[in-house]
Amino acid sequence: MTSSRECRPPFPLSERMHVAVPILPSMTKLANLLASSSPFGPPVLLDLSEASWICCWMVDGEGRAWRSGAMAERRELRQWFLKISDYSQELYKGLGQLDWPANVRKMQKEWIGPSKGTVLKFRLEESAGDVDSVDIYTTMLRDVFGTSFVAVSRSHPLVRDHLHSLPEKNREKVREFCSALNAQPSEGIDTGLTAINPYTGHRLPVYVAGYVHEGYATEAIMGVPSQNNADNAFAEQYGVPVVVGEEDGKLVNAGEFTGLEFDSKDTNKALGRHAAGNGFGSPAAFSRLRDWLISRQRYWGTPIPMVHCSSCPEPVPVPDDHLPVVLPPDVQLEGRGGSPLSKLDDWVNVPCPKCGSPARRDTDTMDTFMDSSWYFLRFADPHNDKELILKESAMAPGTQSFLPVDTYIGGVEHAILHLLYARFIHRFANKIGLVESKEPFKQLVAQGIVKGKTYTSAETGHYLKPEELQFEDDVAIEKATGKQAIQDWDKMSKSKHNGVDPLEVMARYGADATRMYLLGNTDMLQPFKWDDGNIIFGFAKLVSRVWQLGQLYSDGQKAAAASGDHSSGDESRLSADDMKRVVELEETMRGSVEFVADSFDKLRTPAAIKKIFKTVDELMVAVAHPQVCTTATFRRSLDALVVMLYPLAPHLTEEVWQAIQRVDGVTTPSRVYEQPWPTVDDFKQHGSEVWQVRVIDKANKAYPVFQAEVPLHLVSDVDAVAQLAMATAEGQRLLAGRPVTSWTSGGKKLLRLTLEGGGTSAAGGASAGGSGLGSDVTSS
Repeated sequence: MTSSRECRPPFPLSERMHVAVPILPSMTKLANLLASSSPFGPPVLLDLSEASWICCWMVDGEGRAWRSGAMAERRELRQWFLKISDYSQELYKGLGQLDWPANVRKMQKEWIGPSKGTVLKFRLEESAGDVDSVDIYTTMLRDVFGTSFVAVSRSHPLVRDHLHSLPEKNREKVREFCSALNAQPSEGIDTGLTAINPYTGHRLPVYVAGYVHEGYATEAIMGVPSQNNADNAFAEQYGVPVVVGEEDGKLVNAGEFTGLEFDSKDTNKALGRHAAGNGFGSPAAFSRLRDWLISRQRYWGTPIPMVHCSSCPEPVPVPDDHLPVVLPPDVQLEGRGGSPLSKLDDWVNVPCPKCGSPARRDTDTMDTFMDSSWYFLRFADPHNDKELILKESAMAPGTQSFLPVDTYIGGVEHAILHLLYARFIHRFANKIGLVESKEPFKQLVAQGIVKGKTYTSAETGHYLKPEELQFEDDVAIEKATGKQAIQDWDKMSKSKHNGVDPLEVMARYGADATRMYLLGNTDMLQPFKWDDGNIIFGFAKLVSRVWQLGQLYSDGQKAAAASGDHSSGDESRLSADDMKRVVELEETMRGSVEFVADSFDKLRTPAAIKKIFKTVDELMVAVAHPQVCTTATFRRSLDALVVMLYPLAPHLTEEVWQAIQRVDGVTTPSRVYEQPWPTVDDFKQHGSEVWQVRVIDKANKAYPVFQAEVPLHLVSDVDAVAQLAMATAEGQRLLAGRPVTSWTSGGKKLLRLTLEGGGTSAAGGASAGGSGLGSDVTSS
């Protein structure tokens, strides 16, 4: 969404939802955060602690901004957060009730990461200012006896707030390391401080290490090289002696705990009691889930509707009657540091809505995940211009709520951001009574990504553009070097030069063939390799055959009308061979209609398209017989094919639908999407099936069975089946004139007839001449 669509009427409710969330004190906080910024590139690249993988993309290995090439720096910014961490437990527990792919639920579980353990105090040998200890959170107390060093993150309060209290010889190097953008996870720096192991009394060096997570738990760890690969690599790199605390599954060098089982829960509990009893440890619980940073220092997006007033102690929300806050159209996007909005004095400077004193608008815009976290709510109440959505409790009696969403289709790449944020916002909406459901999406279908061919240079490893390649016998050669390029498949992206322009593809093959290629080439849950050569030989051919089928039907109808043969298409006058073809066509359509509907319900579009291919083949055979192609059965079959194909090829099917209606003389043709979905019952005009009929004669302890041939169009009506069975010669003989008190279907083409004096069936007691038990029939 562009800023003009997000922040300008008629979309004021967009911001009303934003106000409902960030302004509530229980849901928001304004806090300082270290962020990556560049004076010449994008204003602020992104919060390092929120998503380090995004920062790796925005800042290269040398610490330069990916767009401008300018050196980036870490800078502390005052920014808005939503306190999603308050919802971590319920978001974690709620995953167990979701019909979502296991891999997506696993990713969210790991992202939320609830953890229970112990916080230990490692006393500093010499305090750093007023800091006399380092708190370390651990879930494995047994590792304390193998601890060789202590490591803190680059944003730990010890180095962030007390850098001046570190030993002078270490101070500058620590500052440089903590502010560097190109620091690697494996790198670190000695603070010059020494911590004391509270269990053993051993002296431990204190390092700042790049691999210690910022913002998680206490931001400090015990370095245990004998048990952890990352710790071991760090110890080797910086020459830290390795302490051994475990041998042969037992604790060693552990004082009174020596000899206890290393992996025993009882050992962990004993160590925890010892720490609590001696005042250097206490139980603790943490979540990996961090609060959601919604501030963005850029123009496009929804302005944060807050005002900062020097006379008011807290930021002041923009009143409802002043919403929405509209982005100014005359902004100059210079690509330099800071928000572009902060340079517009006329827009920024406003009176405080609370006290009237001079104030400034908040110049940050919101993360666009804010919009995608609730937009689906509007589909349930799109014309409401008073509120975001009508509360379900206020709906008129009998009105259906469309929430939660039954099926949500999206890429797996959204598993831990968009989908998690949507769950969070929906649960907040539930808490304030806006929606009754706690989860936004019942079922999630995570479709696979579309991959394109990539070519990389054998010498440099750089991705090559199409114009940098030449092909010799389908082998890609890099023009600059004359060497064969390395071919692979990867997610389509501009940087890999493997994207496909959909307009070019549709211009060449048509939108319908392109759509069917995407939906029918592979399981939608799996990655998809784009090779448009397959479109020509498969799906474009299907489009052509369906169009041809419509033309042949139209030609047949016109020929029959021109001949004046009014018996043409009369199924009662068909030859035996043509009647057999009609019955076979009905049988084909019953199978097709059932299979395609089931495949669509299960989102197995490749299977549905494959069945439609075969159905088209059968109809092409039938249309070659003039008497058959003018029958009502053929017309129903063609109609059903068009309706089933419509979701896959709407342009083609609408053209065919209009054409065959014009042949019928319809002056105002209907539309395909207005038609009911075809059912198996639509194709039971011909043919029959054999039912087993059991007579229940308890008076004579007799239970004879006979067979009755039932026309297909009657099989769903148990009353009609019963009347037909009783009218057969065998039925008349076995009943011998005795009244039938009830009948019921037992399923599997089975009918039970209960004679007078033979008891009452479980299904009821309808008489032979009564309305019967038609709702109980089930046959296959």
